[in-house]
Formats: sequence, C-alpha cells, structure tokens
Amino acid sequence: MANGNYQPTQQMPAQGQHAQPQYQQQYQQYPPRQISFDKKATSTGQWMLTLFLVCIPVVNIILLLVWAFSSSTERSKKNWARANIIWAIIGIIVTVALIAIGTAMGVDWNQVVQQYSQRY
Repeated sequence: MANGNYQPTQQMPAQGQHAQPQYQQQYQQYPPRQISFDKKATSTGQWMLTLFLVCIPVVNIILLLVWAFSSSTERSKKNWARANIIWAIIGIIVTVALIAIGTAMGVDWNQVVQQYSQRY
C-alpha cells in the first residue's frame, strides 16, 4: 500500500445507491424460515378425559407411551405425556436410591413393612 498500487476489491456503488454488506448478500439467498403453530387446541373436555384415563392403573402407562411417541398426538398432549414419563422415571430412581441407602444403613425392610401393616 505504500507504493500507491492499492486497488479496492469491490466497486464503489453508483450515486444514490448504497452498498450492501457482504453478509446481507449471503443472507438473502436463503428463504425466510416458516414457523408452524398447532391450529387445533386440546379442549377442556379432552383434558378431563385424559386425566381420568391416567388415573386407571396399567392403562395410564400404555396411554402415556402412546401419547408420548405417536405422530398423530397433539403437541401439547405429547409434551405433557413425555413430562409425566420423565417424572415417573425420576421417582423410580429416587425410590431405588433411598431403598439402597436404607439397606446399606442396615434397615430391616421386613420389620418396617410389618410395623406399618400393624398400624393400619
């Protein structure tokens, strides 16, 4: 540059035009992202039926798995079912950990169950 042979890499815009930065030129080649929203919402009646069905033993496990992994399930119910499954797994892990800790500390679980059953 000291010898005066510097030449710009881009041509200067014509008068009245503004130069676009290179990143904008690259960005313009991609179409805008489309965001989709669920148009149908789960009604109150459907939620009441859902909560009733989840109260039934064995049926609840089957339905939660179906709702969590089915492609035809509405997004809100799918997320709700997945959250319930995650909480159930956390509960099982905590219960097993507490039983293991109690056993390591010498708790006699047969005696605990017998004392509990005698009270009630």
